Amino acid sequence: MTENTRPQPFVQAADRPTIPIRHLLPGDLQVAEEPTLFKTTLGSCVAVCLFSPKGHKSAMCHSMLPTCANDRAPCFRFVDCSIHYMVQSLVKNQAITLKDISAQLFGGAEIFKGSMPDFADFKIGHQNIMIAIEILESYGIPIIKKRVGGQKAYKVFFNSETGQSMLDMV
Repeated sequence: MTENTRPQPFVQAADRPTIPIRHLLPGDLQVAEEPTLFKTTLGSCVAVCLFSPKGHKSAMCHSMLPTCANDRAPCFRFVDCSIHYMVQSLVKNQAITLKDISAQLFGGAEIFKGSMPDFADFKIGHQNIMIAIEILESYGIPIIKKRVGGQKAYKVFFNSETGQSMLDMV
């Protein structure tokens, strides 16, 4: 007999409707005001999940590159633009303050290290991780869960209602 290893937040109660699932592709960002299960698959990209129990708002991004040189419009392919946009979205109506927000950070693997040595020197995964940490620290947002680096891809699930996350190796 096998045991169900999924954490409680992902078990759907029989008397409760199923929450929608949103799959984030590279360069996607979603802000949720309703219960949502976000999912994405990461290699060198990073996912930043922001959660506030106070305002029932959450956000998740799947960003590919560390910084954007263009300040004209948010581009969610970039970690810096994505985090700034998510933070501003959560605190927009002042019901949520920065101290109400916590973060989770995933991904940033160096997946090219063995398979594509020509790209290994760029260390995009590491750069993505470092810029995410730097920006979150600048806002004073604590990172309460982090699984970063390595050489394997991750599948990430984030429950916007509970702030719980789960990872599977790919």
